[in-house]
Amino acid sequence: PPTVTDARIFTVLDDKGIPLHTPPERQIDWREPFVAREIHETLPRWQAAAYLADPDFIATKAEATTSVLWVLTAFLLFAVAGGGVVMTALLGSELALARKKTDLVTNVSHELKTPLTSIRLFAEMLMADIAPSATKRKEYCTLLVSETERLSRLINNVLDFSKSSQGKKQYRKTKLDLVSLIRQTVSCEELRLKQKGITLRFRSRYKKVEFTGCRESLIQVLVNLISNAEKYAASGKMIEIMLRKEKDTIVLETADRGPGVPAWAVKKIFQEFYRVDDSLTQNAGGSGLGLTIARMIVTDHGGQIDYQPRPGGGSLFRITFPDNKEEHSHGA
Repeated sequence: PPTVTDARIFTVLDDKGIPLHTPPERQIDWREPFVAREIHETLPRWQAAAYLADPDFIATKAEATTSVLWVLTAFLLFAVAGGGVVMTALLGSELALARKKTDLVTNVSHELKTPLTSIRLFAEMLMADIAPSATKRKEYCTLLVSETERLSRLINNVLDFSKSSQGKKQYRKTKLDLVSLIRQTVSCEELRLKQKGITLRFRSRYKKVEFTGCRESLIQVLVNLISNAEKYAASGKMIEIMLRKEKDTIVLETADRGPGVPAWAVKKIFQEFYRVDDSLTQNAGGSGLGLTIARMIVTDHGGQIDYQPRPGGGSLFRITFPDNKEEHSHGA
């Protein structure tokens, strides 16, 4: 190999350590070779030696390597710390979700018991002929239907949430009359609510409002909102449903005189499994899915749903749908 390059110098040192060949214009300390080895036993103390062309080369490389190692170490520590924070947050989120799902099972089980108990009670009364009058029998049958529909709603909420999570929710949309749909829903719910001292009232100046949507799903939205108002409306209070038009939109509102939603919880009430933890509402049942399902259905129908505090106290949920431009018949 060449004796002189930009990186190193090869030479031979005599027995006194003096190089036999010294390249010109090189400032080298010949007393300290980078590496040296004796040539042969016949030439004692004669050595083949190698010198660095730049004596500071190793120091410079070492400093650069040290800097890189420090940067990599800092990055590794940051990554470990950041990863720990992220994993802790994810674990906390998963644990919170697991608790919510456990609460869902508990709440749904409790919610299912109430209509089942009522259905059994009225069925046994009819079988025993305890209510012989035709009026009472009709009332009990109406309550049986109402409780059965309530049971179906609870089951549908859970099933719809499962379908929506898997992207399998489907709708059978047809042209329907929202006024008729709301009146029929109110008719099914008002007797059961009357038993609790709650009045359910529907107001609209239209006799007919045509809209294209899934009938069962829209009923589910309305019943979920009524059920939500029922949980928080004290005995003797009224739940109102209003239907009107505003420019190119159809507006459906449900209003109650319950405690309302605290300002800090307004943005969370449509989240799945979320239930307001408040001294005024802590005894109210529910699965925490009613408003979530309502928002999902409304959104899938091209509408929006939001919450507003009701003037004078209570809650007001407003749903807006795009108007289909059909002529609407006015009522009194």
